[in-house]
Amino acid sequence: MRTRTAKLLALGIATFALVAGGSLAAAAAPADAHYLKSTDAAADHHLNILRFPPRNPRFRPCIKRTVGLRSGDFLHSAYIVSETHRTDPDLSSQAPIHIAVPGVYRWEACRGWNSRIERYEVRSTLRGHGFSHTNKNVFARDPNVLGPSHLYGNGNYEWGGRIMRRQDDVTVPSG
Repeated sequence: MRTRTAKLLALGIATFALVAGGSLAAAAAPADAHYLKSTDAAADHHLNILRFPPRNPRFRPCIKRTVGLRSGDFLHSAYIVSETHRTDPDLSSQAPIHIAVPGVYRWEACRGWNSRIERYEVRSTLRGHGFSHTNKNVFARDPNVLGPSHLYGNGNYEWGGRIMRRQDDVTVPSG
């Protein structure tokens, strides 16, 4: 009896949260945000293991998906973040892009080792409807930041791309 009551109570709470969240979302009109994440591409997170230096420098995994975008102004970036320190992401410079034609776009993110500069790089590329844009993030310690670094040594790092609708009245964090 207690199990059934607990399930009904949980269902009621979830329904209320969904309805309340939906009404708040409609009222606030949130910005469009899309993520292409390595953790979504491989459930066992094998794509996220980074070694310094890498065991196989030529290994360059890529993840792909399509994304539906409305016309307008967006910010496009590539990112990498430690799975154990998720509040300290490394975002590339967020490049402003303009989507003139609404529709479905092909999106790809690749991660690899650049042996010339001895750093990991993440590239996020968006293509479609005569449009193409690539953003690259070089994963290295920022020489201008004296505090903690987003580099936490060997470990698991989620990487990918991000596209979010540009809002001129909102301050967008840079990494």
